[in-house]
Amino acid sequence: MKIIIAPYAGACSGVKKALRVTETALIQCRDNIYCLHDIVHNKQVMEKLYRMGLQKVESLEKLIAGDNLIINTHGTGPFTYQNAFSRGVNIIDTTCSNVRHVQKLAGDLANDNHQLIITGEKNHPEVKGILEWCHGYPIVTKDINDMLSLNIKADSKIALISQTTFSLSRFSEIAQHLKKYCPALKIYQTICRSTELRQKGILEIAGKVDTLWVIGSAHSANTTALLGIAQNYHPDSRLIEDADEINIDFLYGINTLGITAGASTPDWVINTVLKRISGLSKNYVGYTESLGKHSSF
Repeated sequence: MKIIIAPYAGACSGVKKALRVTETALIQCRDNIYCLHDIVHNKQVMEKLYRMGLQKVESLEKLIAGDNLIINTHGTGPFTYQNAFSRGVNIIDTTCSNVRHVQKLAGDLANDNHQLIITGEKNHPEVKGILEWCHGYPIVTKDINDMLSLNIKADSKIALISQTTFSLSRFSEIAQHLKKYCPALKIYQTICRSTELRQKGILEIAGKVDTLWVIGSAHSANTTALLGIAQNYHPDSRLIEDADEINIDFLYGINTLGITAGASTPDWVINTVLKRISGLSKNYVGYTESLGKHSSF
């Protein structure tokens, strides 16, 4: 069995930076490093950080002056910063630069009296943070069906932005649908380059493989978006969260396996999956990947 790894599979530069910052802080000051949410949406990564000393709290009320709070890659709203500063809590900010851009854009559009529509998952930490930066009034939608019940005036000032890890194809569908009813709609495609490259990477290998596996966590938005794309081409595509869940039956009938991984999945997690496959498959012949197309984004 041969494996083809999709271009750009795995952790993006923003995630790598966030993990470097977090791990450095834990090494330097192990006892009082806290987070309110997962630093990245990856179970194995978070388990590693907890072993290193990271502690998760439900609210800032649990922290005291001198404690350190890590803001995760998905960002947060202004209230968290204000509350932390007022309590004397130090901020270690790992917010992705792309998320910062969307937060500022959303705030600017809201201040300019635009009706803002955000494509994304309304309960995702990134979207919740964006809502705070623009005073909580935007509409959040994840597909065209959501839009059918909305009463949007065609002559209003309307702008469309996106969660940075949303599906490119779904964003395009929603934008095209809105444009029919709102000719003056301002469209800001704010899906990050890392997400875009990983989604396009699947398309490059989909026709060369028998099926696709997506390595990452089920609660990672960019990972589940990748799985949705993979299943459009190979309905039997799998989400692999942990190498230990793979058994010999998973490999039955596969001659060429395609693998990609979410932007919050580091190389060491991918390598545990490859090692597991090599231990199970009697005819494993190794893997290939597109040279020069690694996760520098």
